[in-house]
Amino acid sequence: MIWVVGAGICRGQITERGKEMLRKADIVYGSRRAFELIDFELKEKRILGRFDNSVFEEIASEGREKEVVVLSTGDPMVAGLGRKFGKMGVEVRIEPGISSVQLALAKLKVDLTEVVVVDCHARDFDSSTLDFFKYRHLLILADRRFDLTKLGDRRVAVLENLCMEGESVREGFADSVEIKSDYAVIFVERDKEVVE
Repeated sequence: MIWVVGAGICRGQITERGKEMLRKADIVYGSRRAFELIDFELKEKRILGRFDNSVFEEIASEGREKEVVVLSTGDPMVAGLGRKFGKMGVEVRIEPGISSVQLALAKLKVDLTEVVVVDCHARDFDSSTLDFFKYRHLLILADRRFDLTKLGDRRVAVLENLCMEGESVREGFADSVEIKSDYAVIFVERDKEVVE
């Protein structure tokens, strides 16, 4: 069996159930960053250098014979590793964690039900879709390649490196704020005229 366990974004955010799964696992896979978020010994730790299908197929193959955990930063079902094993013929269970989405919204004091979340890590953003977000704020998971000018003259908050060195929150208009990190969350305010 494979457990995909969310380690959270900050140290100490992994659940007690997640810790128990890690202790029972024969093998734990994860990125360097994911392993930095936990603080206890594992039977066997394997650092993932690539995140392509061949790697996930190897992990699935091991999961048919051993207890395997894949440690995910944040939450495995928020642009994470939870969906990678869906059709590989192995039982997969997910243990959630605190995501950058939750942490960003807590810092901004915005409720999750008031936003639409879009994953733009290494993906292009079609600005024509902004019309769909008239009644909700937009939360974009992004990297430094994201072109903020596509958001026009909207007010934004850019949260970078949450729970890491260099954490920052900057606010302003999209065409005047720069993304400096590959770990960015962009909050775009909804159109106030439509709401009122």
